[in-house]
Amino acid sequence: MSKSLTAISRARVSGIIFSRSNRTFARTLKTIRTSALNRNVQFNGRYIESQLQMGSVRCYTTDEPQMSTLDTITEAMANREFDKALKLCNKALESPIDNEEEHSHIISLKADAEINIGQLDVAIATYESGIATLPSSNTLKLHLADIYLELGRYEKVLELTARASPQGGKPDPDGLFLKAAAIFLMPGETAKGAPLKAACEAAINLCNQAIQINNELVEAYEIKGMALYKLGRYQEALDTLEAALKIDDELHDALYFRAMTQEKLGQFDKALLSINRILRLDTKRIDARAWLVKASVLNQLKRVDEALASLDAFGPSADRAVEATQGDTSMKIYRSIRLTPTRAAELKKDAFSLRLQVLEENDRYPEIIALLDPQLKKYQTEEPPSVSTDSQFTKAFDNNSAVDADSFLSYVQALIVSESLDEALNAARWGVALFPNNASAWYFKGTTAEAVGENDEADEAFDKAIAMDPSNLDYYASRAGLLIGQEQYRPALLLCQVALSREPTNMLFMYLKGVAHMGLDETKDALEAFDAIIAKDAAFNNYSAIEMRAQTLLNDFRYREAEHEYEKLLEMRGESAEGLMLQAIAVAKQKDQYNRAMEMLESAIKKYPNDVNLYVSKAVMLSTSKHEWQASLDVTEQALQLDPKHEEARLQKCKMLAELQQWERLPLRKRCEHLALF
Repeated sequence: MSKSLTAISRARVSGIIFSRSNRTFARTLKTIRTSALNRNVQFNGRYIESQLQMGSVRCYTTDEPQMSTLDTITEAMANREFDKALKLCNKALESPIDNEEEHSHIISLKADAEINIGQLDVAIATYESGIATLPSSNTLKLHLADIYLELGRYEKVLELTARASPQGGKPDPDGLFLKAAAIFLMPGETAKGAPLKAACEAAINLCNQAIQINNELVEAYEIKGMALYKLGRYQEALDTLEAALKIDDELHDALYFRAMTQEKLGQFDKALLSINRILRLDTKRIDARAWLVKASVLNQLKRVDEALASLDAFGPSADRAVEATQGDTSMKIYRSIRLTPTRAAELKKDAFSLRLQVLEENDRYPEIIALLDPQLKKYQTEEPPSVSTDSQFTKAFDNNSAVDADSFLSYVQALIVSESLDEALNAARWGVALFPNNASAWYFKGTTAEAVGENDEADEAFDKAIAMDPSNLDYYASRAGLLIGQEQYRPALLLCQVALSREPTNMLFMYLKGVAHMGLDETKDALEAFDAIIAKDAAFNNYSAIEMRAQTLLNDFRYREAEHEYEKLLEMRGESAEGLMLQAIAVAKQKDQYNRAMEMLESAIKKYPNDVNLYVSKAVMLSTSKHEWQASLDVTEQALQLDPKHEEARLQKCKMLAELQQWERLPLRKRCEHLALF
């Protein structure tokens, strides 16, 4: 009894160096089998089941003694005797072939053999010639479309699938899949002029039609899942990709997109399993994209060193992929693994950006500086030019540096965090010269200038950032905070009101609004703002809101209410030196409460003997409430022993020396200015 031919599956090869010619051969065999069954005939002699597992084809013989020419060629192909198969095809094509289907199959097998011996251009010419000879053969058109799909020539795929569309009856599922793949894989944000969303939806619709005709067409599930991923329909994408992998569990793009989909769904452990499976299959270590996904997933899992190690592995993998692609004349490498030098350069930029992201998200700023120093260190010290509006200036930088604006600003941020503020400001000035139309560059300049006390420069920079990107409320918040620090409360208040008109529930701006009102002695409005924060969102800035509410009450001479607010703060936040100090100050402001306040401060000092602010507060209280100049000076000296550079303590000492008329102990500058202290 003969072994019946099973459905031919997609080629599966261990080690994703996937031979597309094997897949084309499988498609050819499938077409031969289908046409034979449609004509209710069998192959003579030998039946071939094409599973192509581990890169081989298993053959089954029968007792039938005779083999047709087509069988003989197919057997040679199955045994990877490509030169022999090519000779048999050429010999068969020398004579007229009456049966058009058999004719098209032999042409397909001839082209498959040519691909396998590295004659890709010759194979394409064979198909083109065959189509000219047999213009009604959909088989040849779809097989050639399959090759063009692998080569990324998507317009040719669409042209051939359109020409292969049957005039009536049921469409070919392979044709539907190929058309869907071409529409989806077209580069850029559009395909055939349609928006990306429309292209994805069209691809999904075509794949659904193909699956309805042939529910084992694994490529249709794969492309459909990829399109659903692009549309952000992650759970549907995952379900579809799982269906594909049930048919073929080594399907490369299905594994790859499943990993990315699982990452989007927060299934990081599963995503890591998926990507590791790809890397295990990739015995040639040429699947560079997989290392990028693995790094991203490991970063999500907070396995930072492993993420960085994956990025280290990416570069050599990309180089091997480029080399393998350039030497691939037999279409042995799967399309999504092949890399041109241009594409590899793009991916290397992505890897560089991802490395910066990993380092930033994990506060590894010294490593950011070390990474970017080779290209950017000179910008710490070289005098920056005036801001350029000449595109040639920035183009010259772009052409001579692998670093983009985001990377440059990451460098500035790392310098800020590392407290290299002068270097950071110089680099930030370079940033706005190199990227004058980048709002973030101006924002970073403002942040850095504010940190070193260049407030006018900071204000100008924040203003430019807001003008360039009025939608970014972070810029408003930074400028409002700067203005409040300069006691420019009215313009700060206007910025807060603009921001709150856009986001009425933004508690940061409500807080800044309250502080601005407090600075303007608009007690009622300040208290309303702080109360709104406390009532609306206890988790956001609540401690600060209560503290500022208490300070507002102090400024309004409502000392008892302020004391209660500080008591609340201590209950919520837990006891602290600062909380006890503020509560004592509120008590001291109340009539006849000096002794209680002093007892509270002395108790706090016993609990927190190294907190310099407690000593300063006690010294101020001694001088302002009791005019005990010497006692205040003694306590101030204790504070300066803890922190000799403490500004308030040094000022308090000067005041007390002036009150005690101990001029010889007063610093020269303060001798001249002491009268202005009072």
